[in-house]
Amino acid sequence: METEEQQTRPNNLRKEINLRFCQAVKFLIKNKMAHNKNEIMDKLELYLGRLSLILADKGNASTDNLAKLSMCYGVSTEWLLCGTGPMLTTKNNAPEPKRRDLLSESIPLIPLSALAGFNGIDEPGIKLEDCARYYVPEFAQLGADFLIRVQGSSMVPTFVSGDIVACKKVETNSWFDFGETYVIDGAQGIMIKRVFNNPNDPDSFICRSDNESVADFSITKSEVRSLSKVLGVVRQL
Repeated sequence: METEEQQTRPNNLRKEINLRFCQAVKFLIKNKMAHNKNEIMDKLELYLGRLSLILADKGNASTDNLAKLSMCYGVSTEWLLCGTGPMLTTKNNAPEPKRRDLLSESIPLIPLSALAGFNGIDEPGIKLEDCARYYVPEFAQLGADFLIRVQGSSMVPTFVSGDIVACKKVETNSWFDFGETYVIDGAQGIMIKRVFNNPNDPDSFICRSDNESVADFSITKSEVRSLSKVLGVVRQL
């Protein structure tokens, strides 16, 4: 005569198999390996509402259900029946993690001489693909267009010569943040300054250095070939 433990063991095993079946179904839907429950229901030839009952622990998956789940979606029968090994039988059935294209997200470090022609392409003689590129996640997320190396001491102590700043191009005729630091390509050459509105002349900017020994000056908007906001800095220690 069977003991109580022997009698309850098949029921416990059936419950464990059913739980793994439900886990697999939810995994397939969550990872978009199956569009929805209706698709799984059709492939497993379950009648309307039967799958919902199984998922609600109000019914058990049959052996036929387990076999079809394995054949249609690559769910391991060993895992379903025994709970051993991986859930999926092949790597092809596993959801492919999205691979980041670090090259496309990397940012070119362009020479100062190239900035005048930098508008998606460089000036003649300097090709963008020839520039060194660096992947800096924070700058990539901010949409930086290029990196450029600081020269001179006009922005000390904020930036020192040799610093590399990340920049994003802006339009001179659009609203932007006055008081912030910009790389300006103008008639006076390439420079990094804080830009302010000129209350006396709406067609010009006031350029200010962080180095207090350098005087402010104004530059007309028509003289500005390109304007790029400084997003951040990389400094060698």
